[in-house]
Amino acid sequence: MHIPDGVLDPITAVSLYLVVLTYAAFIFIHIKNKGVLSEQSLSTLSSLTALVFVAQMVSWPIPGGTSLHMVGAGLVGAILGPSLGFVSMMLVLIIQCFVFGDGGISALGANALNMAIIGVLSGYVVYKGFRKLLSKSGYNIFLAGFMAGWLSLTLSGFACGVEIGISQYFGLNLSVTVPIMFTWHLVLGIVEGILTGLILRYLVSRSTIFDITQRNLGFHNLSMFNASIILTLIISPIFSIYLADLLGYKEPLDLILETLGYRGGESLINTPFLDYTVPYLPQALGYVVSGVIGLIILFSIFTIFRFAIGRGNKE
Repeated sequence: MHIPDGVLDPITAVSLYLVVLTYAAFIFIHIKNKGVLSEQSLSTLSSLTALVFVAQMVSWPIPGGTSLHMVGAGLVGAILGPSLGFVSMMLVLIIQCFVFGDGGISALGANALNMAIIGVLSGYVVYKGFRKLLSKSGYNIFLAGFMAGWLSLTLSGFACGVEIGISQYFGLNLSVTVPIMFTWHLVLGIVEGILTGLILRYLVSRSTIFDITQRNLGFHNLSMFNASIILTLIISPIFSIYLADLLGYKEPLDLILETLGYRGGESLINTPFLDYTVPYLPQALGYVVSGVIGLIILFSIFTIFRFAIGRGNKE
Protein backbone atom coordinates (compact mmCIF):
# COMPACT_ATOMS: atom_id res chain seq x y z
CA MET A 1 0.00 0.00 0.00
CA HIS A 2 3.02 2.28 -0.18
CA ILE A 3 2.22 5.08 -2.64
CA PRO A 4 5.29 5.87 -4.78
CA ASP A 5 6.52 9.24 -6.02
CA GLY A 6 4.72 10.71 -9.01
CA VAL A 7 1.22 9.73 -7.88
CA LEU A 8 0.14 12.70 -5.77
CA ASP A 9 0.24 16.29 -6.97
CA PRO A 10 2.14 18.82 -4.80
CA ILE A 11 -0.96 20.35 -3.20
CA THR A 12 -2.32 16.97 -2.15
CA ALA A 13 1.09 15.74 -0.94
CA VAL A 14 1.82 18.86 1.14
CA SER A 15 -1.69 18.96 2.60
CA LEU A 16 -1.39 15.36 3.81
CA TYR A 17 2.06 16.09 5.27
CA LEU A 18 0.53 18.93 7.31
CA VAL A 19 -2.24 16.65 8.58
CA VAL A 20 0.26 14.02 9.71
CA LEU A 21 2.66 16.54 11.29
CA THR A 22 -0.22 18.08 13.24
CA TYR A 23 -1.35 14.66 14.43
CA ALA A 24 2.23 13.73 15.33
CA ALA A 25 2.53 16.87 17.48
CA PHE A 26 -0.57 15.89 19.46
CA ILE A 27 0.77 12.35 19.86
CA PHE A 28 4.11 13.64 21.12
CA ILE A 29 2.38 15.88 23.68
CA HIS A 30 0.15 12.99 24.79
CA ILE A 31 3.08 10.60 25.22
CA LYS A 32 5.08 13.21 27.13
CA ASN A 33 2.26 14.27 29.44
CA LYS A 34 0.84 10.81 30.12
CA GLY A 35 4.18 9.03 30.45
CA VAL A 36 3.02 6.35 27.99
CA LEU A 37 6.55 5.51 26.89
CA SER A 38 8.33 3.61 29.68
CA GLU A 39 11.03 0.97 29.95
CA GLN A 40 8.33 -1.69 30.01
CA SER A 41 6.31 -0.41 27.06
CA LEU A 42 9.50 0.27 25.08
CA SER A 43 10.34 -3.44 25.06
CA THR A 44 6.98 -4.24 23.54
CA LEU A 45 7.18 -1.30 21.13
CA SER A 46 10.62 -2.27 19.84
CA SER A 47 9.86 -5.97 19.37
CA LEU A 48 6.47 -5.41 17.76
CA THR A 49 7.86 -2.73 15.42
CA ALA A 50 10.63 -5.09 14.38
CA LEU A 51 8.06 -7.82 13.68
CA VAL A 52 5.94 -5.49 11.52
CA PHE A 53 9.00 -4.31 9.59
CA VAL A 54 10.10 -7.86 8.83
CA ALA A 55 6.55 -9.09 8.16
CA GLN A 56 6.13 -6.44 5.48
CA MET A 57 9.18 -7.86 3.69
CA VAL A 58 7.40 -11.18 3.11
CA SER A 59 5.17 -11.07 0.01
CA TRP A 60 2.91 -14.04 -0.71
CA PRO A 61 1.98 -14.72 -4.35
CA ILE A 62 -1.73 -14.53 -5.16
CA PRO A 63 -3.30 -16.07 -8.29
CA GLY A 64 -3.78 -13.40 -10.91
CA GLY A 65 -0.30 -11.94 -10.86
CA THR A 66 -0.36 -10.00 -7.62
CA SER A 67 0.94 -10.48 -4.09
CA LEU A 68 0.15 -9.64 -0.50
CA HIS A 69 2.18 -8.75 2.54
CA MET A 70 0.99 -8.00 6.03
CA VAL A 71 0.75 -4.29 6.86
CA GLY A 72 0.31 -4.75 10.61
CA ALA A 73 -1.41 -1.43 11.37
CA GLY A 74 -4.41 -3.14 12.95
CA LEU A 75 -2.11 -5.36 14.98
CA VAL A 76 -0.06 -2.54 16.50
CA GLY A 77 -3.23 -0.53 17.07
CA ALA A 78 -4.81 -3.40 19.00
CA ILE A 79 -1.73 -4.03 21.12
CA LEU A 80 -0.07 -0.65 21.54
CA GLY A 81 -3.01 1.71 21.23
CA PRO A 82 -3.22 4.86 19.09
CA SER A 83 -0.17 6.69 20.48
CA LEU A 84 2.54 4.05 20.53
CA GLY A 85 0.94 2.37 17.52
CA PHE A 86 1.45 5.59 15.57
CA VAL A 87 5.09 5.73 16.66
CA SER A 88 5.61 2.10 15.64
CA MET A 89 4.16 2.47 12.14
CA MET A 90 5.87 5.82 11.55
CA LEU A 91 9.28 4.37 12.32
CA VAL A 92 8.65 1.52 9.90
CA LEU A 93 7.43 3.86 7.16
CA ILE A 94 10.31 6.32 7.58
CA ILE A 95 12.96 3.61 7.40
CA GLN A 96 11.26 1.96 4.43
CA CYS A 97 11.06 5.27 2.59
CA PHE A 98 14.47 6.84 3.23
CA VAL A 99 16.63 3.71 3.46
CA PHE A 100 14.99 1.38 0.94
CA GLY A 101 12.92 3.66 -1.30
CA ASP A 102 9.76 1.76 -0.39
CA GLY A 103 7.08 4.42 -0.75
CA GLY A 104 7.80 7.84 -2.20
CA ILE A 105 9.08 10.72 -0.11
CA SER A 106 6.43 12.97 -1.68
CA ALA A 107 3.80 10.43 -0.59
CA LEU A 108 5.13 9.78 2.92
CA GLY A 109 2.42 12.00 4.40
CA ALA A 110 -0.26 10.03 2.57
CA ASN A 111 1.24 6.66 3.52
CA ALA A 112 1.49 7.77 7.15
CA LEU A 113 -2.13 8.95 7.16
CA ASN A 114 -3.33 5.67 5.66
CA MET A 115 -1.35 3.26 7.79
CA ALA A 116 -0.05 5.03 10.92
CA ILE A 117 -3.22 7.03 11.62
CA ILE A 118 -6.27 5.49 9.93
CA GLY A 119 -4.93 1.92 10.04
CA VAL A 120 -3.79 2.08 13.66
CA LEU A 121 -6.84 3.98 14.98
CA SER A 122 -9.35 1.71 13.26
CA GLY A 123 -7.51 -1.40 14.45
CA TYR A 124 -7.52 -0.11 18.01
CA VAL A 125 -11.19 0.92 18.06
CA VAL A 126 -12.46 -2.24 16.36
CA TYR A 127 -10.41 -4.63 18.51
CA LYS A 128 -11.33 -2.94 21.78
CA GLY A 129 -14.97 -2.72 20.73
CA PHE A 130 -15.25 -6.39 19.86
CA ARG A 131 -13.41 -7.44 23.02
CA LYS A 132 -15.98 -5.56 25.13
CA LEU A 133 -18.92 -7.06 23.25
CA LEU A 134 -17.70 -10.65 23.10
CA SER A 135 -16.61 -13.16 25.70
CA LYS A 136 -12.92 -13.84 26.29
CA SER A 137 -12.85 -17.19 24.50
CA GLY A 138 -10.03 -17.97 22.11
CA TYR A 139 -12.35 -17.87 19.10
CA ASN A 140 -13.69 -14.44 20.02
CA ILE A 141 -10.19 -13.07 20.50
CA PHE A 142 -9.40 -14.31 16.99
CA LEU A 143 -12.62 -12.78 15.67
CA ALA A 144 -11.85 -9.41 17.25
CA GLY A 145 -8.34 -9.51 15.78
CA PHE A 146 -9.67 -10.56 12.39
CA MET A 147 -12.11 -7.65 12.26
CA ALA A 148 -9.40 -5.23 13.40
CA GLY A 149 -6.96 -6.35 10.72
CA TRP A 150 -9.56 -6.63 7.95
CA LEU A 151 -11.23 -3.26 8.52
CA SER A 152 -7.90 -1.56 9.15
CA LEU A 153 -6.58 -2.51 5.71
CA THR A 154 -9.93 -1.85 4.03
CA LEU A 155 -10.24 1.66 5.45
CA SER A 156 -6.61 2.41 4.63
CA GLY A 157 -7.27 1.32 1.04
CA PHE A 158 -10.37 3.49 0.90
CA ALA A 159 -8.35 6.52 2.07
CA CYS A 160 -5.68 5.75 -0.51
CA GLY A 161 -8.36 5.78 -3.22
CA VAL A 162 -9.57 9.18 -2.04
CA GLU A 163 -6.03 10.59 -2.14
CA ILE A 164 -5.39 9.32 -5.65
CA GLY A 165 -8.79 10.58 -6.75
CA ILE A 166 -8.24 14.15 -5.54
CA SER A 167 -4.76 14.26 -7.06
CA GLN A 168 -4.65 16.05 -10.41
CA TYR A 169 -2.04 13.74 -11.97
CA PHE A 170 -4.45 11.08 -13.25
CA GLY A 171 -7.44 13.12 -14.27
CA LEU A 172 -9.67 10.49 -12.65
CA ASN A 173 -12.41 11.31 -10.19
CA LEU A 174 -13.30 9.66 -6.90
CA SER A 175 -16.01 7.53 -8.52
CA VAL A 176 -13.23 5.62 -10.28
CA THR A 177 -10.36 5.50 -7.79
CA VAL A 178 -12.30 4.83 -4.58
CA PRO A 179 -14.26 1.74 -5.75
CA ILE A 180 -11.12 0.16 -7.22
CA MET A 181 -8.96 0.72 -4.13
CA PHE A 182 -11.77 -0.13 -1.72
CA THR A 183 -12.73 -3.38 -3.47
CA TRP A 184 -9.17 -4.63 -3.79
CA HIS A 185 -8.33 -4.00 -0.15
CA LEU A 186 -11.69 -5.32 1.02
CA VAL A 187 -10.61 -8.68 -0.42
CA LEU A 188 -6.92 -8.47 0.50
CA GLY A 189 -7.92 -7.46 4.02
CA ILE A 190 -9.24 -10.97 4.64
CA VAL A 191 -5.68 -12.31 4.76
CA GLU A 192 -4.58 -9.37 6.90
CA GLY A 193 -7.46 -10.12 9.26
CA ILE A 194 -6.61 -13.81 9.55
CA LEU A 195 -2.97 -13.10 10.36
CA THR A 196 -3.87 -10.38 12.87
CA GLY A 197 -6.40 -12.65 14.57
CA LEU A 198 -3.97 -15.56 14.80
CA ILE A 199 -1.19 -13.43 16.26
CA LEU A 200 -3.46 -11.82 18.85
CA ARG A 201 -4.98 -15.18 19.75
CA TYR A 202 -1.51 -16.59 20.30
CA LEU A 203 -0.27 -13.63 22.36
CA VAL A 204 -3.31 -13.60 24.62
CA SER A 205 -3.10 -17.36 25.16
CA ARG A 206 0.58 -17.17 26.11
CA SER A 207 0.29 -14.96 29.15
CA THR A 208 3.85 -15.88 30.11
CA ILE A 209 5.01 -14.12 26.95
CA PHE A 210 2.62 -11.28 26.56
CA ASP A 211 -0.35 -9.93 28.48
CA ILE A 212 -2.62 -7.59 26.52
CA THR A 213 -5.69 -8.29 28.62
CA GLN A 214 -4.52 -6.27 31.65
CA ARG A 215 -3.25 -3.23 29.70
CA ASN A 216 0.24 -4.48 30.46
CA LEU A 217 2.58 -3.70 27.59
CA GLY A 218 5.57 -5.64 28.89
CA PHE A 219 6.90 -8.86 27.49
CA HIS A 220 7.88 -11.33 30.19
CA ASN A 221 9.89 -13.52 27.86
CA LEU A 222 10.95 -12.16 24.49
CA SER A 223 13.10 -15.06 23.30
CA MET A 224 10.38 -16.88 21.33
CA PHE A 225 8.99 -13.66 19.94
CA ASN A 226 12.37 -12.40 18.75
CA ALA A 227 13.13 -15.85 17.30
CA SER A 228 10.03 -15.50 15.10
CA ILE A 229 11.38 -12.18 13.81
CA ILE A 230 14.70 -13.77 12.85
CA LEU A 231 12.99 -16.76 11.23
CA THR A 232 10.65 -14.51 9.23
CA LEU A 233 13.60 -12.48 7.97
CA ILE A 234 15.54 -15.58 6.91
CA ILE A 235 12.66 -17.07 4.91
CA SER A 236 11.56 -13.76 3.36
CA PRO A 237 13.59 -14.25 0.11
CA ILE A 238 11.77 -17.52 -0.55
CA PHE A 239 8.50 -15.65 -1.04
CA SER A 240 9.62 -12.19 -2.11
CA ILE A 241 12.40 -13.18 -4.54
CA TYR A 242 12.32 -16.84 -5.59
CA LEU A 243 8.54 -17.16 -5.90
CA ALA A 244 8.37 -13.66 -7.37
CA ASP A 245 10.80 -14.69 -10.13
CA LEU A 246 9.04 -18.04 -10.61
CA LEU A 247 5.46 -16.78 -10.75
CA GLY A 248 5.97 -13.18 -11.76
CA TYR A 249 3.79 -10.89 -9.69
CA LYS A 250 3.55 -7.25 -8.71
CA GLU A 251 2.45 -5.42 -5.60
CA PRO A 252 -1.34 -4.87 -5.52
CA LEU A 253 -1.02 -1.08 -5.49
CA ASP A 254 1.29 -1.20 -8.53
CA LEU A 255 -1.32 -3.16 -10.47
CA ILE A 256 -4.08 -0.83 -9.35
CA LEU A 257 -2.08 2.24 -10.36
CA GLU A 258 -1.37 0.71 -13.76
CA THR A 259 -5.09 0.13 -14.17
CA LEU A 260 -5.66 3.80 -13.40
CA GLY A 261 -3.07 4.85 -15.97
CA TYR A 262 0.10 5.29 -13.87
CA ARG A 263 3.22 4.26 -15.73
CA GLY A 264 5.77 4.92 -13.04
CA GLY A 265 7.51 8.08 -11.95
CA GLU A 266 11.08 8.85 -11.01
CA SER A 267 11.82 8.17 -7.36
CA LEU A 268 12.98 11.16 -5.32
CA ILE A 269 14.99 8.85 -3.07
CA ASN A 270 18.57 7.92 -3.97
CA THR A 271 19.74 5.09 -1.74
CA PRO A 272 22.25 2.25 -2.24
CA PHE A 273 19.71 -0.12 -0.70
CA LEU A 274 16.89 0.65 -3.14
CA ASP A 275 14.24 -2.10 -3.22
CA TYR A 276 15.98 -3.99 -0.39
CA THR A 277 19.17 -4.74 -2.28
CA VAL A 278 22.79 -4.41 -1.18
CA PRO A 279 25.52 -3.56 -3.71
CA TYR A 280 27.76 -6.47 -4.71
CA LEU A 281 25.65 -9.05 -2.89
CA PRO A 282 23.41 -11.69 -4.51
CA GLN A 283 19.78 -10.63 -4.55
CA ALA A 284 18.54 -13.10 -1.93
CA LEU A 285 21.42 -12.46 0.46
CA GLY A 286 21.11 -8.73 -0.10
CA TYR A 287 17.42 -8.93 0.78
CA VAL A 288 18.19 -10.54 4.14
CA VAL A 289 21.06 -8.13 4.82
CA SER A 290 18.73 -5.23 4.02
CA GLY A 291 16.38 -6.53 6.67
CA VAL A 292 19.23 -6.71 9.15
CA ILE A 293 20.20 -3.13 8.31
CA GLY A 294 16.63 -2.01 8.89
CA LEU A 295 16.49 -3.82 12.24
CA ILE A 296 19.81 -2.31 13.34
CA ILE A 297 18.48 1.16 12.57
CA LEU A 298 15.25 0.42 14.43
CA PHE A 299 16.95 -0.89 17.54
CA SER A 300 19.44 1.98 17.46
CA ILE A 301 16.52 4.39 17.60
CA PHE A 302 14.98 2.46 20.49
CA THR A 303 18.34 2.52 22.30
CA ILE A 304 18.23 6.31 22.07
CA PHE A 305 14.67 6.24 23.41
CA ARG A 306 15.75 4.02 26.29
CA PHE A 307 18.64 6.34 27.12
CA ALA A 308 16.31 9.35 27.07
CA ILE A 309 13.83 7.60 29.36
CA GLY A 310 16.55 6.61 31.81
CA ARG A 311 17.94 10.13 31.84
CA GLY A 312 14.47 11.56 32.38
CA ASN A 313 13.86 9.24 35.33
CA LYS A 314 17.11 10.32 36.98
CA GLU A 315 16.17 13.96 36.65
